[in-house]
Amino acid sequence: MPMAEDLLILGQAADAPADKHELAPIFAAQGVANAAIAARLDVDVEVVSRWRKRFVAEGLAGLGDRKRSGRPRSFPAQVVTEVKAMACEPPQARSVPLSRWSSADLVAQVVVEGLAVSVSASTRTPWTAPVGSTSTTPPPGRRTQHRRTNERDH
Repeated sequence: MPMAEDLLILGQAADAPADKHELAPIFAAQGVANAAIAARLDVDVEVVSRWRKRFVAEGLAGLGDRKRSGRPRSFPAQVVTEVKAMACEPPQARSVPLSRWSSADLVAQVVVEGLAVSVSASTRTPWTAPVGSTSTTPPPGRRTQHRRTNERDH
Protein backbone atom coordinates (compact mmCIF):
# COMPACT_ATOMS: atom_id res chain seq x y z
CA MET A 1 0.00 0.00 0.00
CA PRO A 2 1.52 3.37 -0.97
CA MET A 3 2.19 5.84 1.76
CA ALA A 4 1.67 9.59 1.88
CA GLU A 5 5.46 9.84 2.10
CA ASP A 6 5.71 8.24 -1.36
CA LEU A 7 3.59 11.04 -2.82
CA LEU A 8 5.62 13.65 -0.99
CA ILE A 9 8.86 12.19 -2.34
CA LEU A 10 7.40 12.04 -5.83
CA GLY A 11 6.10 15.60 -5.69
CA GLN A 12 9.27 17.13 -4.24
CA ALA A 13 11.90 15.19 -6.16
CA ALA A 14 14.39 17.10 -8.27
CA ASP A 15 12.91 15.35 -11.28
CA ALA A 16 9.34 16.19 -10.27
CA PRO A 17 6.68 14.36 -12.24
CA ALA A 18 6.08 15.54 -15.75
CA ASP A 19 4.15 12.51 -16.94
CA LYS A 20 0.39 12.64 -16.57
CA HIS A 21 0.21 9.21 -14.96
CA GLU A 22 2.57 10.41 -12.22
CA LEU A 23 0.53 13.54 -11.55
CA ALA A 24 -2.83 11.79 -11.14
CA PRO A 25 -2.14 10.28 -7.69
CA ILE A 26 -0.72 13.59 -6.45
CA PHE A 27 -3.93 15.39 -7.42
CA ALA A 28 -5.95 12.54 -5.92
CA ALA A 29 -4.06 12.85 -2.62
CA GLN A 30 -5.07 16.52 -2.58
CA GLY A 31 -8.72 15.43 -2.77
CA VAL A 32 -9.25 16.20 -6.46
CA ALA A 33 -11.95 13.98 -8.04
CA ASN A 34 -11.16 11.67 -10.97
CA ALA A 35 -13.31 13.72 -13.37
CA ALA A 36 -11.45 16.92 -12.45
CA ILE A 37 -8.07 15.17 -12.74
CA ALA A 38 -9.06 13.80 -16.15
CA ALA A 39 -10.11 17.25 -17.36
CA ARG A 40 -6.92 18.84 -16.03
CA LEU A 41 -4.67 16.22 -17.64
CA ASP A 42 -6.79 15.97 -20.81
CA VAL A 43 -7.37 12.22 -20.54
CA ASP A 44 -10.41 9.99 -20.08
CA VAL A 45 -11.77 9.43 -16.55
CA GLU A 46 -11.25 5.67 -16.95
CA VAL A 47 -7.55 6.27 -17.58
CA VAL A 48 -7.22 8.27 -14.34
CA SER A 49 -9.03 5.50 -12.48
CA ARG A 50 -6.64 2.91 -13.93
CA TRP A 51 -3.58 4.96 -12.89
CA ARG A 52 -4.92 5.41 -9.37
CA LYS A 53 -5.63 1.68 -9.02
CA ARG A 54 -2.09 0.87 -10.20
CA PHE A 55 -0.67 3.31 -7.65
CA VAL A 56 -2.73 1.80 -4.81
CA ALA A 57 -1.73 -1.74 -5.80
CA GLU A 58 1.94 -1.16 -6.63
CA GLY A 59 3.00 2.19 -5.18
CA LEU A 60 5.44 4.32 -7.16
CA ALA A 61 6.50 1.31 -9.23
CA GLY A 62 2.94 1.09 -10.57
CA LEU A 63 3.31 4.48 -12.24
CA GLY A 64 6.05 3.38 -14.63
CA ASP A 65 5.44 2.67 -18.28
CA ARG A 66 3.98 -0.72 -19.08
CA LYS A 67 5.23 -3.04 -21.78
CA ARG A 68 3.54 -2.23 -25.04
CA SER A 69 2.62 -4.54 -27.84
CA GLY A 70 4.11 -3.94 -31.24
CA ARG A 71 7.30 -2.26 -32.25
CA PRO A 72 9.22 -0.49 -29.47
CA ARG A 73 9.45 3.28 -29.55
CA SER A 74 12.07 4.59 -31.93
CA PHE A 75 12.63 7.83 -30.05
CA PRO A 76 12.34 8.79 -26.38
CA ALA A 77 9.38 10.96 -25.39
CA GLN A 78 11.72 13.92 -24.83
CA VAL A 79 12.86 13.86 -28.48
CA VAL A 80 9.28 13.61 -29.73
CA THR A 81 8.32 16.56 -27.49
CA GLU A 82 11.21 18.63 -28.86
CA VAL A 83 10.28 17.80 -32.45
CA LYS A 84 6.62 18.73 -31.88
CA ALA A 85 7.71 21.99 -30.24
CA MET A 86 9.94 22.69 -33.24
CA ALA A 87 7.01 22.03 -35.58
CA CYS A 88 4.97 24.66 -33.73
CA GLU A 89 7.65 27.34 -34.21
CA PRO A 90 8.19 29.23 -37.43
CA PRO A 91 11.32 27.97 -39.22
CA GLN A 92 12.86 31.46 -38.95
CA ALA A 93 13.12 30.92 -35.16
CA ARG A 94 15.83 28.36 -35.97
CA SER A 95 17.43 30.40 -38.75
CA VAL A 96 15.86 28.24 -41.44
CA PRO A 97 14.87 30.33 -44.49
CA LEU A 98 11.37 28.90 -44.94
CA SER A 99 7.91 30.35 -44.35
CA ARG A 100 6.58 27.07 -42.91
CA TRP A 101 7.78 23.55 -42.15
CA SER A 102 7.14 20.73 -44.57
CA SER A 103 7.45 17.24 -43.18
CA ALA A 104 10.74 16.71 -45.03
CA ASP A 105 12.15 20.08 -43.89
CA LEU A 106 11.24 19.34 -40.28
CA VAL A 107 12.98 15.96 -40.40
CA ALA A 108 16.06 17.54 -42.01
CA GLN A 109 16.21 20.09 -39.16
CA VAL A 110 15.83 17.31 -36.58
CA VAL A 111 18.91 15.65 -38.08
CA VAL A 112 20.84 18.97 -38.30
CA GLU A 113 20.15 19.68 -34.61
CA GLY A 114 21.29 16.19 -33.63
CA LEU A 115 17.96 15.04 -32.20
CA ALA A 116 18.08 11.98 -34.47
CA VAL A 117 20.42 10.45 -37.02
CA SER A 118 17.54 9.62 -39.36
CA VAL A 119 13.74 9.43 -39.26
CA SER A 120 11.61 6.94 -41.17
CA ALA A 121 8.40 7.92 -42.94
CA SER A 122 6.37 5.81 -40.50
CA THR A 123 7.76 7.87 -37.62
CA ARG A 124 7.48 11.20 -39.41
CA THR A 125 3.72 10.89 -40.00
CA PRO A 126 2.66 10.81 -36.32
CA TRP A 127 5.15 13.58 -35.49
CA THR A 128 3.53 15.94 -37.97
CA ALA A 129 -0.09 14.91 -37.32
CA PRO A 130 -2.34 17.47 -35.60
CA VAL A 131 -2.20 17.38 -31.79
CA GLY A 132 -4.70 14.87 -30.44
CA SER A 133 -4.90 12.99 -33.72
CA THR A 134 -4.58 9.25 -33.48
CA SER A 135 -4.81 8.58 -37.19
CA THR A 136 -1.76 8.33 -39.39
CA THR A 137 -3.76 8.70 -42.59
CA PRO A 138 -4.34 12.12 -44.11
CA PRO A 139 -7.77 13.72 -43.71
CA PRO A 140 -10.26 12.83 -46.48
CA GLY A 141 -9.75 16.02 -48.47
CA ARG A 142 -5.98 15.54 -48.54
CA ARG A 143 -5.73 11.96 -49.72
CA THR A 144 -3.99 11.45 -53.02
CA GLN A 145 -6.17 9.66 -55.52
CA HIS A 146 -4.36 6.99 -57.47
CA ARG A 147 -5.91 5.51 -60.53
CA ARG A 148 -4.82 2.60 -62.56
CA THR A 149 -3.64 3.19 -66.04
CA ASN A 150 -4.33 0.69 -68.71
CA GLU A 151 -4.01 0.47 -72.45
CA ARG A 152 -7.23 2.40 -73.05
CA ASP A 153 -5.75 5.46 -71.30
CA HIS A 154 -2.94 5.78 -73.83
